[in-house]
Amino acid sequence: MNGQEYGIKKLFSEAWSVYCRQFKKIAQITLVVYVPINILLYLLGSHIEKMTTMLKIIQLSETFIGILATMAVALLVQDCVQQENEARTWKEYLQSSYSHWGNVVRTNLLAALIVGALCLLLLVPGIIWWGYYIFAAQVVALRGKSGKDALSYSKALVKGQWWKTCGSLFLIGLANLIVGVALGYLSAYLPEVMSLLSDTLLDIIGGFFSVAVTLLFLNAESLHKGKGNAEPMENTERRA
Repeated sequence: MNGQEYGIKKLFSEAWSVYCRQFKKIAQITLVVYVPINILLYLLGSHIEKMTTMLKIIQLSETFIGILATMAVALLVQDCVQQENEARTWKEYLQSSYSHWGNVVRTNLLAALIVGALCLLLLVPGIIWWGYYIFAAQVVALRGKSGKDALSYSKALVKGQWWKTCGSLFLIGLANLIVGVALGYLSAYLPEVMSLLSDTLLDIIGGFFSVAVTLLFLNAESLHKGKGNAEPMENTERRA
């Protein structure tokens, strides 16, 4: 990256550019990961009251399995930014993300335990630490770290830029939410089977958020190193 700090306008512009250029691969990754889950949710739709436990299990599975798409998109975005490995297929990105899947699940569970414990004590610290760990999946996928090391790396990048980082991602997420609400409203007037298509389309659109998070991660890392700092995790440990 060129070392220029991303504001929300720049982030949105760059994310949209990458998303459009790599739309085919992002859509392919998303379809493979999310369509099976969306089909299960659709089939359970008419029995939802009788199968709430099964529904919760599937929804929880969607969260963990969806991480595969998040990491695959992160790998794709990094290659796009660095103009490397442009011949890699969507299958190769998914295979690479699968090799890190166990690490990112463990890392996210650790983050959830820490944030949850802080929320029990007081809500605000929990929110702050959630922001610190926003790049956890990208750190695991792109830097090969996991657990406490990955969380420390993410925290070091966000520290001092919490409001800017979380504010930018909040606005991108809000844009995704508005689109999702609009799709949900439209699908309510369409045949029931269209809910499956709208959910899948929403997942593909959600890929834009993954692109934005990854670009913000790469930008934060570039700025950190551009200031003459060593690896973020090393700096964190040294301060501790």
